[in-house]
Amino acid sequence: MCGDFVEAWDLYIHDSRYPVCIIAAPKTKEKSMKQTINHPLFGEFNFDEALNDYCGTVDWCGSEVDVYLSDYAPEDSSEQIFANLHTIYAARDVWDKKLRQFAAEKYTALANDWRDDDDTHEITAQEFAERLQPSVLNVCKGGLFTFHFEDDDLFAGHSISVDAMAEGELLGASMQG
Repeated sequence: MCGDFVEAWDLYIHDSRYPVCIIAAPKTKEKSMKQTINHPLFGEFNFDEALNDYCGTVDWCGSEVDVYLSDYAPEDSSEQIFANLHTIYAARDVWDKKLRQFAAEKYTALANDWRDDDDTHEITAQEFAERLQPSVLNVCKGGLFTFHFEDDDLFAGHSISVDAMAEGELLGASMQG
């Protein structure tokens, strides 16, 4: 019985705010996705069947960032797949500053609560923003994206994620890990 279940369903383990959540989705026999897309600006993106995402890397203001393009169907053209990434990337200098400031507004006070007693000064919002290290950009078909920063040990190695819309709206920030 259990073997039949595993054969009939794809299982994904999601670790975000909860320790472990298993999400089961029925397997489908859809047309398979293009395995590799070579984009003239962004380079090579490979389809990861386990994640159901196209994965690649880009230079983000001097840092190499992993990019995951999510929620695309086999019939989507590469123009559709890369449209939101292109919108975000074209304004990356503006986005970088905006995302860092948003995270700093939400978490600087908490970072000061977490600091060791022997630290000489409280961290300013500017210092907080500057210490964030870009790591992952996840872009979804509808324009939603999440940018992940490593925390430079502000929170003992957690990551800080900021959700936004490609059109410019900041939606929220969270700490993960």
